[in-house]
Amino acid sequence: MSGVNQYLKEEFAKFNDRTYVSPNIDEKKLENAVNAFKYDGDKGAIIAILDETLFKSAKEGILVTGNKIIIKRSFDSPLSLGISGISEIKKAVEVSTDKKGKEKKKDYYVITHKDGFERRIEPFIYVDMNKFTTVMNEILNNFDDYTEQNQLMPLESLSEDIKVAYIKVIANMAFDDDGLVDAEEFAEIYKLITRIEMSVESRSEIRQYITSPENQENNKELVNKIIENAPDGMSQSLCISLTKDLVSVHSILTDQLSTDFPFINNLKENLNISDEELELVELAIKNDRIILNRDYKDDILVNSFKELSAKAAAIGVPLGAVYLSGSVIGLSAAGMTSGLAALGMGGFLTFSSMATGIGVAVMLGTFTYKGIKSLTKTGTEEGDKRREVMLKEIIRLGQSTMNKLSEDINFIIKDLTDAINSGNTTSEMLRKITCRISQFAEANKGLAGQLKQKEAELARLKLPETLDIDRLKAITNEQSKKVYYDKIIPFYEQNSNVDYRLISTEDIKSLIELGQIFEAIGYYSVKGAITGKLKGVLS
Repeated sequence: MSGVNQYLKEEFAKFNDRTYVSPNIDEKKLENAVNAFKYDGDKGAIIAILDETLFKSAKEGILVTGNKIIIKRSFDSPLSLGISGISEIKKAVEVSTDKKGKEKKKDYYVITHKDGFERRIEPFIYVDMNKFTTVMNEILNNFDDYTEQNQLMPLESLSEDIKVAYIKVIANMAFDDDGLVDAEEFAEIYKLITRIEMSVESRSEIRQYITSPENQENNKELVNKIIENAPDGMSQSLCISLTKDLVSVHSILTDQLSTDFPFINNLKENLNISDEELELVELAIKNDRIILNRDYKDDILVNSFKELSAKAAAIGVPLGAVYLSGSVIGLSAAGMTSGLAALGMGGFLTFSSMATGIGVAVMLGTFTYKGIKSLTKTGTEEGDKRREVMLKEIIRLGQSTMNKLSEDINFIIKDLTDAINSGNTTSEMLRKITCRISQFAEANKGLAGQLKQKEAELARLKLPETLDIDRLKAITNEQSKKVYYDKIIPFYEQNSNVDYRLISTEDIKSLIELGQIFEAIGYYSVKGAITGKLKGVLS
């Protein structure tokens, strides 16, 4: 049987639209409830809010966690009751007679505490107390452990047992095509290992597992291990997250984004993943991959994210579930929060909604970095600050992944040295160890290439994607500045619309130098913008 948190989530999800169930509780309603109910625990542990307000503000009604209920009525202080101290909740009827002798009946509810104390609770208008009473009596009769549990924790915060089983399933997918984990597959697995902050010991276990296909474990048993070790209420979110990572890694290896392939089809039943959830996973991956692309303006990204959010809500899936291991573009869950903080958003999001950080950052980008940019129209568009924050975090994680691979190469070399010194080596043993070192080195080489590409993307953010040629000519008109014009022009080419577009290059040194030139000549300044506009008008 599931834990009390999972049971409550499942039952409250059957209530009316005035019942908000974690982790899909609107952030404003959640904040309203926390303040009005004076809840001082972890916001992520709130299971449900049964809203009694006319305008659905969630400031009155009943708030439920895994170990308490808090009742709040208009003008009354919140009443907090520990579930473990309650023995029963039942409906009662008060019978009275009016002055004419006519009998009147009034329903109310009685909470009986284990110490024998009985507390009268008046009915609500919008909260269905009959259903609530039934659910509460079920947990009082069938559960002994009443514990609050955050309903959406990042994978990096979960147990090593979960992380190891999670990575082994992905390694099994790599084994599935040819019985081996090649360098490219190896690199993708290690990037994920870095994002979820796997311990040295667990990494060692994975290292042995990946290089020993004969010891491959059963997928269904691994999924069951994840579910059994999942925090109460989080098992389905973990299965959705695993599905996303399987689909993402598969798409990178095959250059085709699809949720229809043998490995995932064979696991669907164990993961309990529906076709609608697979569509959500695919849409989330597509959205993540366009976030760093400057060709997609913020209004397009906002609409894409709104579509993703609406789809998740429609099928009753916490959107954060697809981000438990971070984003497929290479951000860890913590990195997403850090990215928002760098945008001046520190503390704005609780972890229960942290995983929507990419979408929120996109939407905020619509309103930030406006001001003078509306006049200058530089290449540093509103969304570039967000891209810069994310790229820096991706590069940091990429460097960390390479460091981990280098450490593990050293471990293997040490194993090789120990084996040779012991005199107990065989040619087959030496072949395996040498092959393993080569595998790690190739993975590291591939990661270095990816890292260089991201560093080039970061450098490009300092340059206008489309060059205002009139502005450039105007501000480099002086003889001493003509050399800058000559340095810039080779990096741009005219397209069919006669626009000068930045060419594709990974020459990081030149890109950085180019950014410094644009800054030095005042291309982004108001003066430069006005000069350019006048030049265009007068020419």
